[in-house]
Amino acid sequence: MNQAQKTLLMLGAVFTTLAVLLLGVAGAQFAFWWNRTLSGLTIEPVLVPMGLIFLAVGLPKLTRGLRERWLVRHGEEVDAEVLSVTHTRQTVDDRSAVMRLELKVRSSEGAEYTTRVRWPVGATAQRMVPGRRIRVRIRPGRPAWVIPA
Repeated sequence: MNQAQKTLLMLGAVFTTLAVLLLGVAGAQFAFWWNRTLSGLTIEPVLVPMGLIFLAVGLPKLTRGLRERWLVRHGEEVDAEVLSVTHTRQTVDDRSAVMRLELKVRSSEGAEYTTRVRWPVGATAQRMVPGRRIRVRIRPGRPAWVIPA
């Protein structure tokens, strides 16, 4: 995993943890209010939207980061051809540009499929051109699970 992928995984973990804490506190306050332990709702109307926003931002980053960690450890290394490259104008860590790549992947069983992925790429950004063959890691049976090798 490169530094950009580690940063995204950490952001996902932090945001998801904050979301769970905020929603847990809101749920506890609602339970106390429901049992008439509290006389009125005080901070729950603020915590629920904040928790949902943190969850919407953090959970996709966390799941993507965990998927990439799994692929680094257990994924099958195969060849892929870059079909198209699109710059998303996003950066991670002020060093890695996020690009959207369309790839033709050939699994070890010989099956070919096309997939689109978004990758933070650093110095290799200049070398990502259509027609270039690159090594990627895949999870057989899950075409969307692709990361650079």
